Amino acid sequence: MSIQWRKSTLRVTDLASNIEFFTKHFGFTLLRSSDASADLTILRNGESGPSDPKSADAVDFVLAYDGQVLELELTTESGLHNGNTDPYRGFGHIAVNAGDVYKVCDKLVADGVKFKKLPDEGRMKGLAFAFGPEPEQYWIEIVERNNALVPADWPTFNLSQTMLRVKSVDESVKFYAKLGMKVIAEKHFGPESGDFSLYFLASVSDERLAEAKKAAEGSDDVQFAILKSFWEQLLELTHNHGTEDKEGPVYATLATEPKMGFSHLTFVADAGVNVDGAVDGVVSDPDGYQVRIQNKK
Repeated sequence: MSIQWRKSTLRVTDLASNIEFFTKHFGFTLLRSSDASADLTILRNGESGPSDPKSADAVDFVLAYDGQVLELELTTESGLHNGNTDPYRGFGHIAVNAGDVYKVCDKLVADGVKFKKLPDEGRMKGLAFAFGPEPEQYWIEIVERNNALVPADWPTFNLSQTMLRVKSVDESVKFYAKLGMKVIAEKHFGPESGDFSLYFLASVSDERLAEAKKAAEGSDDVQFAILKSFWEQLLELTHNHGTEDKEGPVYATLATEPKMGFSHLTFVADAGVNVDGAVDGVVSDPDGYQVRIQNKK
């Protein structure tokens, strides 16, 4: 692919504690690290990362990696907002999928992980939201896989989503389509259920998407069977109905609020590939979320 989504970047005030949290509790592997930032992801069983995360080889590994990673970026900015309280709503959460949400949440609770919502709480049973380390306490959604479509040798978790709230979903989908992303699934909820829509996008080839659709044939909801069996991370765009009619920016981003915890997305492009509107490798999406373009050598 000429361009592919690579990173979601969160700012943290304690890099070491966040690395320990994600590797210990959610099975992430540290791929690359420096004093200022770190790249982590969940690898398939049998895969391995660089032998030395501080080496130049580790930087090249992440650049060439066929998948998505979570980047943690150290900052001295205190009082960061995790994106889920007014007037600082924007970025919502990252997500992992698991084979048995109740079982993994029981273990996480036993291991001292704190939760916003356990799977047996609230209206939406079967999914949970854990908190990341203090003080930022980013939300980590835990979603059940479609176990019938997932290989038995998958690890306990896979990195599955980054969620952003958007004002106009049509404009956002068009923007990310120019970055090679495809809508994998969408779901709509009326006023009685919150009055919002979800759109799930992925950086995948037509062949990979066709393969996933074929595997999901016969499922009650083919779109959601696909997204719950995807190894690739999905970009979840949440559209609260009516926001498209409001004047001016609706959601907070780092461009408008320096204490936002979410920093940016990174896309990796082949050498010589340019993105319209990018200045020095940076472009803003319709809501002002920063997108960085990194070209391969």
